[in-house]
Amino acid sequence: MAELRESDTDRYQGFTRLTVEDFDELLSIVKVDISGSPQFRLPILADMRLAVTLRYLEKVVRDRLIRPETVLAFAYFSTCD
Repeated sequence: MAELRESDTDRYQGFTRLTVEDFDELLSIVKVDISGSPQFRLPILADMRLAVTLRYLEKVVRDRLIRPETVLAFAYFSTCD
């Protein structure tokens, strides 16, 4: 992801559906919550985990497997304490 981010920002934005700046802002908000701790092997880095999650959500919404409102509602309720 780092190579794509540095070399081709248009493809990076196409993959994450966010500008580099927006991705960094979102990552700064959720990084602590999505960072894994090493148990038996190295965890997936937070930026890769977020990028894959965004790509997955875009695909399931695009394929109409779930509605966009469902994603937004889940995001809202999962951030409420």
